[in-house]
Amino acid sequence: MNQSPLFLCSIVSEFDFSSDEYQALYAVSDATVFQQPSWLEKLQTHACSTALGKVQTLLIREQDTQQLILALPLLLRRKGPLRLLEFLNMGFVDYAATIYNAAFLDELIRQSGALSAEIDSILPSHDLLWIKHIHATDQILLHLFPKAHQLNANFDSHRTELTGSFEDWRKKTMSKKRRGNLRRARQKLLEEGSLRSQLVSNPDEIMRAFSSLRAFRHLRFSENRRTEHMQNQSVFEFYLHLAQQGARDGSTRTYQLLLDDVCIAVAFGLCHEEEYIYLLPGADFKRYGRHSPGVILLEDMICDLMKDGFGGFDFSIGDEAYKMQFGTYPVAIQTLARPQTLTGHGVLRSIKFLKNYQQKRSLQQPDGKPAMGGGTIRTILASILGPEKG
Repeated sequence: MNQSPLFLCSIVSEFDFSSDEYQALYAVSDATVFQQPSWLEKLQTHACSTALGKVQTLLIREQDTQQLILALPLLLRRKGPLRLLEFLNMGFVDYAATIYNAAFLDELIRQSGALSAEIDSILPSHDLLWIKHIHATDQILLHLFPKAHQLNANFDSHRTELTGSFEDWRKKTMSKKRRGNLRRARQKLLEEGSLRSQLVSNPDEIMRAFSSLRAFRHLRFSENRRTEHMQNQSVFEFYLHLAQQGARDGSTRTYQLLLDDVCIAVAFGLCHEEEYIYLLPGADFKRYGRHSPGVILLEDMICDLMKDGFGGFDFSIGDEAYKMQFGTYPVAIQTLARPQTLTGHGVLRSIKFLKNYQQKRSLQQPDGKPAMGGGTIRTILASILGPEKG
């Protein structure tokens, strides 16, 4: 077996992501907020408590000093007959990333031939390696898994820069017509009562806001006959505890829009290096949908974030049309896939076929209807690998 003369690879079950060595590694990495110590620790606990799979973390250390250089948290689980080795995601991670010390990047790449062979020899048996929601810039993965396929995700993430004053930003990013529509929608709500946005910090208030968020999302998704992950009690508690803890240490923010002190919209997101990552929105569309309460709350949130010095607003993954109204630009999202067995090769061929079909679904049948809707494709893919998000 080839071995790197400088690095040592290992697989660890239930690695301590709260340890000093991981916190030091994360601090010098380019990883995202979804790889921060508290997030991964909660994910690992969630995986163990719900028996969703076995957490297997790939570690690379410097031979002489035993310094932790790289970590890649993985989850081995079964999906029917398929043994899937994936990033520790479980629907909670919008951006997967390798956590590595950037000072060692060049040497890791130089040693990647020996490292990839050593990694292959210690990974648990699996049919398909599947790491979704990665940015194209995470090139270290391709060096560690050189035989892997790169698949476009068929959706992007979307981000807007928060520069200047709020009013200047608003004029720069929104058309005059759009600003007018929002002004009229806000006025309609004001005609019905007192309207205010609120950053929620009290644990009990966060609990009430999340209960409203859950109810709003249930109604919204049930109209489209889609399962909504916040209706799962363990998922709900995961985000609720994250929001309550984050309100104390500043790592999360929960906002709500109140009409006569009744909640009509809620949004939850993460704070990371002066950027807000927008994760869970919900609004009372049944009663107030025509007045765009969710978008009005977004406006107020961005204004508040800019006052507090935030320089970016990340709308996260998904190509929902409302995101384009805020001067966003797309960031490509990819999946890294590597089959290891005949079963894995068969599944990957099926996935590629379905994704190609999805890209071509705009082609019309003779009766003018799409050949297959995106929802159908999502359902089939979810039956193979689980949902893209949530």
